[in-house]
Amino acid sequence: MKKIIYITLCISVIFSSCRKPDEFTEGPDLYDVYGDFEIYTPLEGSQINVDFASGETIYFNCELSKVVNWQLKITGSNSGAEKIITGTSKTLDEEVALWDGTTTSLPIFRVENCTVELSFLTNETDTILSTSVFVTSPKQNEGFVITDFEDGWNSNWSTFVQSGKSMDFGIKLDGTAPQLARYYNMAGAVDWDWLTGMIDFNASAFGETTMPLTNNGDNLFFNAFVYGDPLYPNSRILFRFDEDENIDGSYDITNEDSFGYELIIDWAGWRHISVKYSDILSTNNSSGGGVHNPDKLNRVSVLHLADPNSGYAHSAIDYLIFTENEPLRP
Repeated sequence: MKKIIYITLCISVIFSSCRKPDEFTEGPDLYDVYGDFEIYTPLEGSQINVDFASGETIYFNCELSKVVNWQLKITGSNSGAEKIITGTSKTLDEEVALWDGTTTSLPIFRVENCTVELSFLTNETDTILSTSVFVTSPKQNEGFVITDFEDGWNSNWSTFVQSGKSMDFGIKLDGTAPQLARYYNMAGAVDWDWLTGMIDFNASAFGETTMPLTNNGDNLFFNAFVYGDPLYPNSRILFRFDEDENIDGSYDITNEDSFGYELIIDWAGWRHISVKYSDILSTNNSSGGGVHNPDKLNRVSVLHLADPNSGYAHSAIDYLIFTENEPLRP
């Protein structure tokens, strides 16, 4: 019996010594976690120029001695746009450090040089690696653009502004737009009405009775960039969507649908908002049946609202665009 046990143990030892070192191990190598931190290869982009408009992407390479939490921060030198990519690895490559031209925080990237900084979220080092890339053409977004205000005022739009105090409604060109150069400002004080001013974007601006959109409200998204003034956080914006059910060229409040999406502007700076068209609520008790028919959209209106007791209110809008299948990825 002792002989049998001895032979069995010998076979087990031989089997163990013949297997590959990592054949049955689980988890990362201990050195990858607890070893010394070193940079084996510096941060480098896969190319020095990138044309996002043509579908190009760029990725960043770097090899480290151990697994760490890292952050890649890309900043536009002119726009101030930022893209943040984070990960946990000891190698940066196309799989974990790819940039497709999108932004993490507005504004949108432009034609500009961008600085790229790699920092490590660890107590072992405060090292920051850097490189740069030049954007020859920014990312182009697919969708139907109502307006980005770059072509100025369209004669087929209509507007109404109350006769209040310090009223300031109009297209601005002051270097603070979140997309390209221009945006629409809405500001003033009205002490007798919630409405301070509004602007209508009519389908006639495109030479049509309705806007060229899909008939499926479940896969259509309305997007806009909206500004909140930290000094006057008392604005509201109502986006209103009027449908021309009988396609006669105009919206009839008595028997056609109108839908509305209201925002309380309680943030500072520019923010991207997006809403699925079929989720927008009726504003006129579903006079046209309450069915969302984006292909019959005749007018998009933007109403700037404020409590008449709140004093001066200020907000702004830019880049109104419909996208299909998913919200805008700016």
